[in-house]
Parts: sequence; C-alpha cells; structure tokens
Amino acid sequence: MAEEALELALTFYTEASKDLPEPGPLKKGMRMVRVPALSEAKFMLYSALRSEGIKKVQLARRLGCSPSQVDRLLDIRHKSKLDQLERAFAAIGKRLSVQVRDLAAWNMRPVALSRLKTTNAA
Repeated sequence: MAEEALELALTFYTEASKDLPEPGPLKKGMRMVRVPALSEAKFMLYSALRSEGIKKVQLARRLGCSPSQVDRLLDIRHKSKLDQLERAFAAIGKRLSVQVRDLAAWNMRPVALSRLKTTNAA
C-alpha cells in the first residue's frame, strides 16, 4: 500500500511536468518505501529527459515512433518492456543497468531511486 502511494505521488509530479523530489534521509522509526523496478526505470527516464532538456516529441523522433508511444513508455500503468526502456535511454545517450542486492543491506540505503541506474553511454 505504501509503495502504491509513493508511485501515485511521484506520478503527480510527472503529470504536472515537475522535477521529481529527491528522497530525504530516513528518520528514526521510518522505513524505506520503494516503487516497483519498472516504474522506477520510467521515473528515471522521465528525470533524465528533464535534466537533458529533451522533450517527449524529440525522444519520439529519435526512436522513430509516435509521441503517444513515448507517453505510454513513461506511463506507470502501461507495462512497457525493458528493451523499450533501454532503447529510450540509449536514444538520449544513457545506458540502463539493473542491480541485484542483498535485501538486508538494501533496506539500509536512504535512496529511493537507486536500484536502476543510468550512465552516460560510452
């Protein structure tokens, strides 16, 4: 339930075309809440587009698809495929990588959007 609430709250930012907030440090008694990995990748793509100043229509042109397909790619309700997200990241000069970590160590990290990382493509 908390994961769904976080996902919905982050969607409000994307729908309003605003920057996603950075997670704050965990305080005593708080627990880490994470969004599903696919949604996390979509939020990271959204953030990368904003930071690079790339509009959705520009990404669509780079991918050779329609703007509505880019909208679906960024929509957390749409079950996009990982290879589609990889292509989108590559189109903006980034690489999507997936990490697997031990849950015990993972829950100690105070960063919500860190499981999937983007790096500049080399």
